Amino acid sequence: RLRRRLHSRRADAALRRYFAAQERAEHALFAAEVAELQAFALVSPQPVHPAEVNEPAFIAQMQALSPFFLLTLGGPLYKAPLLAGVRGVALNQHAGHSPDLRGSHTTEWALYHRDLDRVSATVHLITSGADAGPILRRSTPCLFPGDDIHTLFARVVALGSELMIESVRQIMAGEPVLLFPQPPGSGRTHLGQELGDILPAIQRDFAAGWLPAELQRQRQF
Repeated sequence: RLRRRLHSRRADAALRRYFAAQERAEHALFAAEVAELQAFALVSPQPVHPAEVNEPAFIAQMQALSPFFLLTLGGPLYKAPLLAGVRGVALNQHAGHSPDLRGSHTTEWALYHRDLDRVSATVHLITSGADAGPILRRSTPCLFPGDDIHTLFARVVALGSELMIESVRQIMAGEPVLLFPQPPGSGRTHLGQELGDILPAIQRDFAAGWLPAELQRQRQF
């Protein structure tokens, strides 16, 4: 029992270090650009930190705002009462290859399977399912031999943001939007607590130089 507790604590510490490194990578890549863009914002950001997005108090806030767009990057499942407060379109930027990889840490799952074709960003309509709504856009980022796990994920997020902007502009311009329904029951939905099970294998691959070797292999075809 003591051995299990020690193993659990080490795993928790490893995940904390992983997420801290991810935050540092995102700050290094995006902080200056975000600060620059904020100068052009038409409305000052008003951060809200609800304990639960589907709670009545937050739903009431949403209904009072009556937004045309609800744009999200990940997050929990959004239930029907919350989505009903959106006048127009609710879109999610999913850092994963839907419909094959849904849920949490799907970039890491693609890396775990050594499948760079599924290191992707997807923009889809938000439904009450996990990353299950019809897809507007999906693409894979440019990767480089010097990328680590964290810069690779940041490239997925950056690409997803571009896809989200393209989608919003298309909708605002009144242009026809192609929607690609996701087949029911397709793919797999991953849970957040599974990350600790696969992270050591991914880190070993990167330490052994798997990414530059794989990129070189793909360039030979």
